[in-house]
Amino acid sequence: MIKEFDLDAPNVQKPKRLQFRNETRCVTALFERCYKPSKETGKPWKILVEVVTKAAGSGYKDLLGVLTTQVESDIDRFLGLDNSDKKPETLELLMRGIGQVASALSLDMMPFETAAAEVEKRGFINEWIWGSEVANSSKTMSAEILVNHDVEAATLSARIRNGSGKVVNVLPLVSDQPNEFIFDEYFGSLSWLDDNTIELASRNGKKRYAAKVI
Repeated sequence: MIKEFDLDAPNVQKPKRLQFRNETRCVTALFERCYKPSKETGKPWKILVEVVTKAAGSGYKDLLGVLTTQVESDIDRFLGLDNSDKKPETLELLMRGIGQVASALSLDMMPFETAAAEVEKRGFINEWIWGSEVANSSKTMSAEILVNHDVEAATLSARIRNGSGKVVNVLPLVSDQPNEFIFDEYFGSLSWLDDNTIELASRNGKKRYAAKVI
């Protein structure tokens, strides 16, 4: 079943390619969460859209379940856009590629279009909660990790609620490159060191990020 989507720029130098992949990932990751297939789409599990100066054609290749297609655009122009403009451009490039694959395979475009509409409805804001809410020992406050996955960085913050459930603070803990393969390492454990100090530990426990609530 298709469940992953990504953009790539295979014909540019490595630094620009990495920048392009990172700066488009916030939207493609959001699209993945908004996408709900209407039916089983077979063995393929990913659509990869390669952005190139001159496309080889409007078809696709099935590379071990990754349906790869090409669309034409100028990577330098994209990288020069404001971050706010990169988000809708990312979605447009993704949908062009998806449209080519869907046409070639006679797939229903409705689930893809619904996902795109949801991305736009959310204002291209890719925020989500990791893990479960954790209360301090006195039960006066609780914390959860809010992930803001933006164009240039992903920031993990502790969102603090009081005993009645009202959000009273959002404390940034750590920021890194906007790619899940990078910031996934921070998803270890969330705990209270005392009633006023929250700490996020990395998966391997070697990195720890603490913040005072008050």
